[in-house]
Amino acid sequence: MDNLTGACITTQIGNSGRMIDAVIALLRLKGVPEQTITPLNKFAEKVGKKQRQRNRIVHDPWSFRFPSGEAARDELSATREVISAVVPHSTKEVEAFADDIIALVNELETVLNAVTIPPSPAKHP
Repeated sequence: MDNLTGACITTQIGNSGRMIDAVIALLRLKGVPEQTITPLNKFAEKVGKKQRQRNRIVHDPWSFRFPSGEAARDELSATREVISAVVPHSTKEVEAFADDIIALVNELETVLNAVTIPPSPAKHP
């Protein structure tokens, strides 16, 4: 599939995890062997973990603890278990997270470049 055709599909998907799911499904549909798709599956797991971290950083309420001025997130979650905690979270940790995302973008390019899609069988008139 050429880039523009693929973009018509994947740019309509709300987050990167679902986009990767769509790419994996398309690769399977096109007959790409599972051993070729395995690195993309492993990559998808990494993305899922980073998405959960991103959601905590973006959506949790933030506050500053006094008198130290330390930044913290007020984490409240009920995914499989209830979590209610004040989580110290420094600016350096947010910056390191941003670096992790940049590394994932670069890794995605590497993983996708390793995939070869077999030619479609000839269609009979």
